[in-house]
Amino acid sequence: MFFATGRPWRWLGFLHEFDDLDPLVFASNGATWWRPKADEVVRTEPIDPYVGRAVLDDVLAADIGALPALEAANQFIADEGYPMVPELEDLTVYTDVGEAMLTTEFVKLVFLRTDVTSPELGSMILPIVDGRLYASWSTLTKPGFVEISGFGVTKAAALRKYCHEVEIDPADIVAFGDGANDFEMLRLAGKGYTMATHDKSLNQFEVVGEANDGAFGRKVMELLQDG
Repeated sequence: MFFATGRPWRWLGFLHEFDDLDPLVFASNGATWWRPKADEVVRTEPIDPYVGRAVLDDVLAADIGALPALEAANQFIADEGYPMVPELEDLTVYTDVGEAMLTTEFVKLVFLRTDVTSPELGSMILPIVDGRLYASWSTLTKPGFVEISGFGVTKAAALRKYCHEVEIDPADIVAFGDGANDFEMLRLAGKGYTMATHDKSLNQFEVVGEANDGAFGRKVMELLQDG
């Protein structure tokens, strides 16, 4: 069993419920691999600090009103003025993000703008990033939140590496997702499913139901019963 999410591993304590299965978690969109049972980060895919700094400088120079922050292994680093994230309050360090990039290993560069949606902010940032890193978003509403990982670092890439290392055929994988950044992962898996409130880019995948009414669990049980 594995879980893939854009959230940092520190937010995922509820996954200890599955410790008996010893799952692997691809957190931060595949940039951090975490074993909840051992509470151990087993791999990270950090961003090249000089590429990250160049992208940051270009986004700030474009003056699009986006606030930057960094997701590091054990802390969240933000410029002054970045809204406090309750889940990260004890781990947030307010300092110059550009300077921190050159001294701290980080797996994501994120941008926030509260008055636009994530797709709207993404449409501003994508041309600036220009393929140097991988930009994505998982929400469709305000506030706009864009996550930038190292080039080629995605949930699908993490799953592909894992399958190769443990000699699992991706055709035997079942995956669930609802965001645009789940598309490649669902396409890689032998069976890819999405939820009712999914991004339109996932329309080709079978919908299993609403995420908050147990549809995911029912589908898993159905697949297990079918063998």
